[in-house]
Amino acid sequence: MGASTFWHLVQNKVQSLKATLMIIAYQLMNAALSISYKVASNDGMRVSILITYRYLISSVLILPLALIIKSIIHKNIKGEKGLDTYQKEINLNNLPVTLTNI
Repeated sequence: MGASTFWHLVQNKVQSLKATLMIIAYQLMNAALSISYKVASNDGMRVSILITYRYLISSVLILPLALIIKSIIHKNIKGEKGLDTYQKEINLNNLPVTLTNI
C-alpha cells in the first residue's frame, strides 16, 4: 500500500465522518461555554455582563466568516450572470422587506 493510497483512504474516511466530527466539536464548545458561564456566575459576575460578552465575541468571530461567504457567492454569481443582473435580483428579493419598513 503506497503513501498516496493511504492518504486517499484517510481522506475518504474523514469525508464520511465530517458531520459527526462537527457535531462533536459543537458539543465540546457548548460544554466549555456552559462550564465557563457556571464558573463566572459562581465567582460573582452578573449574567447580563456574560451575555454582553457572548454577543460581542460571537459578532467578532462570525463577521469575517459572513464576509468571506458573501465574497465567494458574489464571485460565483458575477461569473455566471454579471453584476447588473445580480443587483436587480437582490432589489427584487428585498422589495417585500422594503415595503414593510416604510
